[in-house]
Amino acid sequence: MNELETHPLTPHLRTLVAFTRRSLTAILHSEYFSAALILFGLSFLIFARALVRPHLMISGSDFVQFYFWEGFTRAELAQWRLPQWNPFFFSGYPFIANPQMMVFYPPAWFLRLFPLDYAFGLGMMLHIGWAGLGMYGLSRNQNMSRAAAFASGITFMLSGAVITHIKGGHLEWIYTIAWLPWVVWAWSRTLNLEGLWNGIIAGIVTAMMFLAGAARIAAVAEAMVIVLGVWWLVTHLTDLRVLKELGGLSGGAIRILIGAIIMIGIAAPQLLPSLEFASLSSRVNGLPLECASSLSLTLSDFAFFGLARSPFDQFFEWERNGYVGAMAITLAMIGLTNPNRIKWLWIGWGAVGLLLSVGPSSPVYPLARDLIPGLAVIRQPFTFIVMITFALAGLAGLGMERVIESPRRWHVWLVGALLLIAIVFDVMLYRARPQSYDPSFYGWMSWLASFSSPRYLLTLLSLWMLNWAPHLTGLAEFNTRQIVNRPVRCCRSALLLAVLYSDLWFFSYIVISILPAPYQLAPVPNVFPFEARILTVPYSSADRSMAVRVANAQGYAPVVLKSYNDFVSGDRLPSRCPDFEHAEIDSGEAQLLKLLSVNVIDLNGVAKELKDYYPRVAWVGEAVSARTNGEAIKLARAADFDPTKKVIIEGEVNRSASSGTGSIRVTQYGTESLNAMIDSTSDGWFYINDVWYPGWKAWVNGEETQVYRANGTFRAMRVPSGQHTVFMKYESTYLNLGIWIAVVTWTLIGMMMCWKVFWLFKLSKERQS
Repeated sequence: MNELETHPLTPHLRTLVAFTRRSLTAILHSEYFSAALILFGLSFLIFARALVRPHLMISGSDFVQFYFWEGFTRAELAQWRLPQWNPFFFSGYPFIANPQMMVFYPPAWFLRLFPLDYAFGLGMMLHIGWAGLGMYGLSRNQNMSRAAAFASGITFMLSGAVITHIKGGHLEWIYTIAWLPWVVWAWSRTLNLEGLWNGIIAGIVTAMMFLAGAARIAAVAEAMVIVLGVWWLVTHLTDLRVLKELGGLSGGAIRILIGAIIMIGIAAPQLLPSLEFASLSSRVNGLPLECASSLSLTLSDFAFFGLARSPFDQFFEWERNGYVGAMAITLAMIGLTNPNRIKWLWIGWGAVGLLLSVGPSSPVYPLARDLIPGLAVIRQPFTFIVMITFALAGLAGLGMERVIESPRRWHVWLVGALLLIAIVFDVMLYRARPQSYDPSFYGWMSWLASFSSPRYLLTLLSLWMLNWAPHLTGLAEFNTRQIVNRPVRCCRSALLLAVLYSDLWFFSYIVISILPAPYQLAPVPNVFPFEARILTVPYSSADRSMAVRVANAQGYAPVVLKSYNDFVSGDRLPSRCPDFEHAEIDSGEAQLLKLLSVNVIDLNGVAKELKDYYPRVAWVGEAVSARTNGEAIKLARAADFDPTKKVIIEGEVNRSASSGTGSIRVTQYGTESLNAMIDSTSDGWFYINDVWYPGWKAWVNGEETQVYRANGTFRAMRVPSGQHTVFMKYESTYLNLGIWIAVVTWTLIGMMMCWKVFWLFKLSKERQS
């Protein structure tokens, strides 16, 4: 007999192979696998123009930032180090603390296997398909039919709240919003099903949403889960028997607690540094309530849920666009008549989203700012348009069920009325058209997309056909109704879904533009980073400095260090309603440019060299103390201040003055470390005008010394007389703590998963025997 056949592990191996084969077969034959193929296939059709031509890439307003952020991340990871600090914009930036960089986001690790240019289109395609699949799963979890679930999934994944952000270049928005239906689905299962695994899955999914980078969507998810919790309490407290089966209120609370712990544990490497950065940033006090009015939805914005927005009417078209199309609006209105009580949950999400998105115009938004942590920091109330779109997608699924089960002629009359409204709006759009527009094919597509009457007409015809088709087939004259009824319902579903998808595809086409990859690679003047900086105007192009490793005084990011923003602002009166994304520098402020060591001004690609600037590093003999950061900035921004002769130290420090001299030679300038040789005739200070931030440490001849915040926002350290070696390095304590927490969390989850698989394997083996 073969020795392998008699080996004691052979029966176990056979059982494992059989178990694996059955599991894979079950997955491949499952409903969700086929749904994934369909929804990801529909997403691919939207992005096919870019994905089949790898030399082209998706383009958007803010992609220029993500392009260089991701390029910097890849370069650092290729050196086997995390991109903790970036010295190439904002005079230094805690790079990893910004969640938009997506350093710890697992799908981003997969996308980094592909070329940078190609990864953007592929990532968006996969995430939009993932959003549709999540909406499909949520709808099926609420016992909707497959056709209804597809209607919800297609409507949400190709809605204006999702797809228009491609034109805005908001990569993190698309990646994060893809997890929104999954978060709602996971927490719904946590509340409605017993077992600790539901809480663990909810924690993992919520952590993925946070790691994807868009904190605004996390606030939307928080509001939606609150509404879900209220709905669950209202519906289950009236049925104590069901509540008891679910483990009661204490059981639900335990599952929620487990989910929260898992979420914090997994997200800790990003969460802890981000919270530290937020507390030190210009966002720390949030936006005053009165400033939210201009960032809220207006009455005119609601017209574009059903009418495709003309692409030339507003700068914020991607922020205020909740387009779901003619068919989805019609199905959502029909869904209001569905007797299923789950419709009230979707109506609740829509109503809360409406009250929050209109900002101070509603009494709910000011109250929510006090109750929902972090909402005041997220300055755009119109972000909650996502909840309205989400609700419309769910109601469209409920409407789909009503139509395919029992079509009624009033459905046709409803669309007819909407068609008349669409014609009126189309006339208004036509009269407001610009005098000239792009005559290319893309321009014509954009022009046609702004007219919605044909869409409603197509919806009217499709619903009329549904009312007419059963009579045509003569189902009432045959006893074989049960045999032919399913194909007829499938035809109804396919017709409605085809019209729904065609409407949204036509809308999506105009917001996706593709360009050759070199478009992003505009040249940047080369300057030695430890000797001087450049100033790029406009600031939105400053992040290109990362491509050539040149230090820039400007940049663009959603979170900016407050001390640096205040230093740049100087005596300028603070804006009542500030922008948080940049610390804009006026290219005419000669003293500020000198203090920032700006050697070159890059004005729209034209370089202008400056001769008069202070060096990046200096040995300083005199130090004075300032009681507050504001006082230090005021002193440092004085017209006669010279940072090579005096350094202003924040906090208590003995005033010192020396007539000695010193020289500094930088021997190594890395992304998060610096080596220098100092030779001085007396005690003094080593000063570098890179931004100070907690985590920067310094050593003189191997002995650690304190790094002070100097001149309001930069760094300085004491150095004794003589020849010395200085080493400065950035290392985030919060990051290290977060990594350890995540490792422990994933280890516990892995052990529980192994135990679960072992239990299933054992059960399978017992069934075989």
